[in-house]
Amino acid sequence: MPAKFQFPLLLALFFFSGTAGLIYQVLWMKELGLLFGNTAHAAATTLAAFFIGLAGGGWWIGKKSVAMRRPLAVYGWLEIGVSLTALLYFGLLALYQLIYPILFGVLENVRPVLTAVKFILGLTLLFPASFCMGGTLPTLAAHLIRSREALGKTTPVLYAVNTIGAATGAFVAGFWLPRAFGFTQSYWIAIVLTLVIGVVAIVVGSLTSIPAETKEPEVSPSSVSPDQVTPLNVVFVLAALSGFVTLGLEVLWTRMFAQTLHNSVYTYATILVTFLFALGLGAAIASWLARRFGMSMNMLRILLVVG
Repeated sequence: MPAKFQFPLLLALFFFSGTAGLIYQVLWMKELGLLFGNTAHAAATTLAAFFIGLAGGGWWIGKKSVAMRRPLAVYGWLEIGVSLTALLYFGLLALYQLIYPILFGVLENVRPVLTAVKFILGLTLLFPASFCMGGTLPTLAAHLIRSREALGKTTPVLYAVNTIGAATGAFVAGFWLPRAFGFTQSYWIAIVLTLVIGVVAIVVGSLTSIPAETKEPEVSPSSVSPDQVTPLNVVFVLAALSGFVTLGLEVLWTRMFAQTLHNSVYTYATILVTFLFALGLGAAIASWLARRFGMSMNMLRILLVVG
């Protein structure tokens, strides 16, 4: 398939991948709200489990994506993996509904332990699908990015498209889909959408020849300015702190607005839509900055201070 057609198609697939992912997340939060009986706890558990899965999948699959011969096909299978692991939700949820009354009877007077057990149950429920979702960005990026220069330009575009798709998914799942079709049918819509994305990606991958590896020019240490050399541990710490603060604020906002909007799902969806749209817009701006000026540590400092 010609690149001029393939790239927009893959962006569209990744947009709807984000849409399906947030339909899952909003519906998961709704069900966990019944389990926890607390909006803030349900939101915190859903977000924690979701992002632990994303981080685990991104890290483990991302390491292997460099050596993949057909990363687009792997991306497709990961999307199918999301749909299949999402099916486990029905069985696990039924099991939890059986054992939870027993746990509550035993741990009713030990609230911290009961909360920890709820969190572990929620993490077990959401982790498999989230793990597969986490591997989609590095595999799709491995297919599209063949040079170091393209890394800072293409990755933000993928992230922006996926995140804006996620904001769309949060909106339809929070305000329209369950009311129109009910919880179970809405969940099935997300499963079918993810399955279709995976199949299309595999078909496109089978029609695409493997790009030749691009050999990066060797960079002389003397030609690299101090601003270009940033220890990875510094970047990792900054990324971890940024994520900690950002997700902490999201949970706090959910708790604050729940006192005004009252309906937990609407509150959660409103915060998610605003939050994700802002993230997607920020990624789009970062992509433009990378194309216009190039990315550097000074640019990162400015973005962190502005944020």
